[in-house]
Amino acid sequence: MKKIRVQFLLFIYNKTQKLYRKYFKKKKRQWQFTEKQLLEFQEDSLGRKLGEFYKKHGFTMIPKMENHDVHHLITGCGTNFEDEIAMQFLLLGNGKLNAHLLAAIILGSIILPEYYKIYIKAYKKRTEHAPLSSMGF
Repeated sequence: MKKIRVQFLLFIYNKTQKLYRKYFKKKKRQWQFTEKQLLEFQEDSLGRKLGEFYKKHGFTMIPKMENHDVHHLITGCGTNFEDEIAMQFLLLGNGKLNAHLLAAIILGSIILPEYYKIYIKAYKKRTEHAPLSSMGF
């Protein structure tokens, strides 16, 4: 049953992230680096760590959504759906607020309620991180 719920969330995410980029990220430029170029950055740099993240998970950069992947590195949150939702709770607790984040929190709480304790714990972690908005994320 969880597999079906996760497939539904993936379907919703794929549809909404395209709309989110189109309507809410109009003025934002996509990064001018490829995943391969990121791997050429200095060893302990954020760019290199991001390139390694993409390689490890088999991901490619989604234009105008690169900051989301940086959030994974900074927060240490995983990439499965319950971790994605937990990261949104952490970001909310950290002061980030937008329609996409709220939708992920609401849908995630409804569709994967068995992880609610993890979500609340992530929200409470907010004090462990400097406000990400102050870093441009």
